[in-house]
Amino acid sequence: MHHNRLTEQKIRQLKLEIISAYENLVIRSYSYIRFLIMNMRIIEELEQYLPQRGTVLDVGCGFGLFSFFFALSAKDRKIIGVEINANRIAAAEKVREKLGLDGRIEFHVSDVSNYPFEQPVNAIVVLDLLHHVSPKLALNMLDQFQQILHEDGILIIKDITAKPWLKMAFTWVLDKLMDFRGPLRYYTKEEMVSFVEERGFDVKIHRMIDILPYPHVLYICRKTTL
Repeated sequence: MHHNRLTEQKIRQLKLEIISAYENLVIRSYSYIRFLIMNMRIIEELEQYLPQRGTVLDVGCGFGLFSFFFALSAKDRKIIGVEINANRIAAAEKVREKLGLDGRIEFHVSDVSNYPFEQPVNAIVVLDLLHHVSPKLALNMLDQFQQILHEDGILIIKDITAKPWLKMAFTWVLDKLMDFRGPLRYYTKEEMVSFVEERGFDVKIHRMIDILPYPHVLYICRKTTL
């Protein structure tokens, strides 16, 4: 179901508000580049699938960039951001206060498998994370998502696909520049769909057009109804 289609002007306004809230120049530059890569069309296409109210889990939230965007674009959402890097969470908490979102966003230094979810969440968003972890961890995370997602909730995965290989190679270079030692494993669309379906989800692929040479794919996943 598509809803809450944001205008380009509104998306641009929210982006600028978030970027300018970061005091650290390096983080602010990173945020600008990240929002540039995730252009307005991609953000708008992702946003339309999120529920307008309820709890959204942002897995691997980093500096909180998209947690803030999701909170500012719908006032009835509560956001839980989970990230293993304590420095990134510390930066995110400063911006949360500056944006006046203290009551609406929780940040936790944890990985998903260790965070104690007391109630199911309505949506889970995983942006460009699964190709940065080992295949075993990626599958464990998908198992966890099945457990913590509400029966009528939605799992949204945006990741890089392995084809076409030229676009993948471009992405590989940038990923290695960001973190040379980190693991990288890109999956074909068929592999990703298979992994998610095996864990009890119906999967729809939302194809995206991008002027930059990134092979983005958006996977819209809902629990299988028996």
